[in-house]
Amino acid sequence: MFRASYSILQDELFNYMTERGFKGFQRGEYGSTAEHLTSLQYQIKQDKERLEKLQKRIQREQMKYEPARNVSKTYNEIDSMGQKTITGKMAISKEDYSQLTALAKEDITSRAEISELEQNANYYRQKYFDCANALQRMKTKYNELKEKCGPFPLYSRLNNFLNY
Repeated sequence: MFRASYSILQDELFNYMTERGFKGFQRGEYGSTAEHLTSLQYQIKQDKERLEKLQKRIQREQMKYEPARNVSKTYNEIDSMGQKTITGKMAISKEDYSQLTALAKEDITSRAEISELEQNANYYRQKYFDCANALQRMKTKYNELKEKCGPFPLYSRLNNFLNY
């Protein structure tokens, strides 16, 4: 009996609140026997959810940070290569020279690949705009044709014949 009257009270409260313009809340499940969490249990649950969100955010940020850290490390390694000689020229080890030439070759191929990808992106962007314009022209022509034709004459004659 107490549960039934409590359910009616919940229904009336929900209806009263929605009639008065309150939005963003939902009526609980009918006939539910769910128990409310204690304040401490609720706080623990909220803290676990916040912790999970923060851990996901940290993982995303680490994924962004790692490539930048490697680039910075490479810049620092390049800057520290070699030593100035008495004449003011730089002398580097054979190992450092090999690493610099490998990086220079990689840079050249990367630039060519970037240029090719930019050209492809521009090409497909232009194709997209061309298709969008063609679609818009077809829609306009379709609407003009639909206006000219109106209801199909044979259909209206047949409809008139059947109605008599």
